[in-house]
Amino acid sequence: DDDKRAPKQKRVPTPRKNVGHQYYQDKYVGRGSGSLRGQGRGFRKGRGNGRGNSRASEPSDTKKHSDSITTRVLSASRNRINELRNQIEELKIKTRDLEQENKLIKSMQFRHEKTIRTFE
Repeated sequence: DDDKRAPKQKRVPTPRKNVGHQYYQDKYVGRGSGSLRGQGRGFRKGRGNGRGNSRASEPSDTKKHSDSITTRVLSASRNRINELRNQIEELKIKTRDLEQENKLIKSMQFRHEKTIRTFE
């Protein structure tokens, strides 16, 4: 049972999937399909040929389903990261503004104290 789960986990980031998601495409750009053939693709194909044809549609359906889930999860996490980065930038800007305002208020306080001392 564990042997059946392991190949599914290994297949998720394979370059031959046409997911339409940049993560998978960018990961394998420049490596070339010829270099991957001798390093695992043939092994996976050979293992898959031993299974019955009646189950041939099930793995592709589960692949599509898991790919869509993976795509959604990656997209959601990327969106969350972008939101957090935007919040960080907004807080940095707010902090800079508050520091500048604090500096101006301190200088005004110093001037007021100085003028008060001259009148005393």
